[in-house]
Amino acid sequence: MKIKFLSLIIIAATLFSCKTPEPRKPVSRSSGSFIKESIKRNQKLVAKEEKRISEIIQKLRNRIFFSYADSKGKDGGLDSGSSL
Repeated sequence: MKIKFLSLIIIAATLFSCKTPEPRKPVSRSSGSFIKESIKRNQKLVAKEEKRISEIIQKLRNRIFFSYADSKGKDGGLDSGSSL
């Protein structure tokens, strides 16, 4: 009898103790000023980066660059008739 009662209590405790956790309520709400400040910082950063990229492009504008593909010619380096 005691074993049945004890096992019933253990089963009941197990069933009632398994409950989904509830998230905590937020302590305070932000006013959105952080996001606005972050947007301003990011806009300034993007402007600086774009200015720097434009300066680099201006410096490199008159230079001529060759790639490996350019050195092979139009046919991609396939030499149809000549031999070494």
